[in-house]
Amino acid sequence: MSTNQQKMEEKWFVARKRHVPCVWPQRTFWAWPVHEYFGVQTTGKVLSVCDKGEYQAIYERDKTSFQLGTAIAEKVLAIPDMRIQRSKGIEVMEETVAFTKAFAAKSATATLDEYISFFDAFTLQHPKVMKENMHLWLMSSPIIEKMVRKELSSRSQEEIDEIFTIMAVPVEASYSNKIEKELNHLTDLARDQGVGAISKEIQDFSNKYYWFPYEYVGPGIWDTKAVTALIERKLTEAKVAGHVVAGDEVMQKKCIADFGLSQNSVRLFNIIQMLTLLSDDRKRYNSELCYYLNGVIIGNLANKLSISREEALYVDQGFLKIFQEDKELFKKKIVDRKEMYVEITEDGVCSWYDGRKEGIDFLHSLDIYLDFDKSITEVKGQIAYKGKVTGRVRVLKTSHVNDFKEGEIIVTGMTTPDFIPLIRIAGAIVTNEGGVTCHAAIVAREMKKPCIIGTKIATQVFKDGDTVEVDAESGIVKLLN
Repeated sequence: MSTNQQKMEEKWFVARKRHVPCVWPQRTFWAWPVHEYFGVQTTGKVLSVCDKGEYQAIYERDKTSFQLGTAIAEKVLAIPDMRIQRSKGIEVMEETVAFTKAFAAKSATATLDEYISFFDAFTLQHPKVMKENMHLWLMSSPIIEKMVRKELSSRSQEEIDEIFTIMAVPVEASYSNKIEKELNHLTDLARDQGVGAISKEIQDFSNKYYWFPYEYVGPGIWDTKAVTALIERKLTEAKVAGHVVAGDEVMQKKCIADFGLSQNSVRLFNIIQMLTLLSDDRKRYNSELCYYLNGVIIGNLANKLSISREEALYVDQGFLKIFQEDKELFKKKIVDRKEMYVEITEDGVCSWYDGRKEGIDFLHSLDIYLDFDKSITEVKGQIAYKGKVTGRVRVLKTSHVNDFKEGEIIVTGMTTPDFIPLIRIAGAIVTNEGGVTCHAAIVAREMKKPCIIGTKIATQVFKDGDTVEVDAESGIVKLLN
């Protein structure tokens, strides 16, 4: 590790690293008084760095990752009934989707001032999601996981891994699992009756889940054409014997008895399961929200400004005010921001740096370096589901690929529900980010796929076509060719 990288490791923690070429809704994650809400003196410095669409969330190690994380974990542990908290989160997410959908319906004819007002209002609305859902699992999960591992520290690593594999999975299926079950049912109907005979069922499914594959910036949606094509493709595959399942309640009770888990360990695992469901809820509503926000609204804004949708994804209310006053400056700012932008937030106060030189100079002033050692040929991460497999790497920025082959190894920043069709035929999953409650971990356990999460740099170390060994017994991914 270089001296610069050592400096960065001492002060900073890279919490997220993935392809997210847009500013919404990321810029609302910390742009509110988080420290006041969770009762800490400061959140520390939180940075969002977007380098040609490659997004990193970088937290001040002591103040954000530890102090704030600990405070939120204490708040979570004190919640009497996490089911009620989950309902609150779902309520505010439905409210936020409805709010965004309402503006999307009139965005084609809205004035720039109305767009500015919407973005201002969204900056106030979306933090409700952070308060009641996202910050709870995002910041507390690593702390609570450490607490469980400390409780189990007298056991062998093999026993701890086995306990986590069984106990960390919610008994309730993930929403992508539920949707997959519905899709498999449609496929069974098509197999018996023919695709043309179930057009109404396909239309109903599309109306219900059109947003499912959108994630942050799409462009995919499940219109009737896409759903029909998906079913036709599934018809060419071997029939699935049953459906993937969630956590096994009987196995969990047996695990508790066989390992003599303490009441506190069981309680902490129950909380981890609820945090996993909160994380899953957020991904479900985020896809729908972003369809309206980064699809419909930003698409219409692009037309209004006579710029591409890719450029419009970087527009905020400040840029719209610049556009009203100086269109040439606006064009320059867009070019700079697409190249790189850095946002730093501390206790709800935000500053922005657009352009590569300005961004890099600012990051270096904080001892933040984005380079990595290119001689690295293996990475280590956390085991989400055990197994050992060798295969060909596919580094994926999004799930929107048409040539993914069975047995290939998914290497990505983080999986989202739209990755499900690829995960089903993948040999294994390797991610940069994630913890015990992340989507990749949930789905890997449900589908029993070897999975290593939290490698930080897998997408930088490996490239398409590499042959790697994914050793999810030891948590190591190694380049073979």
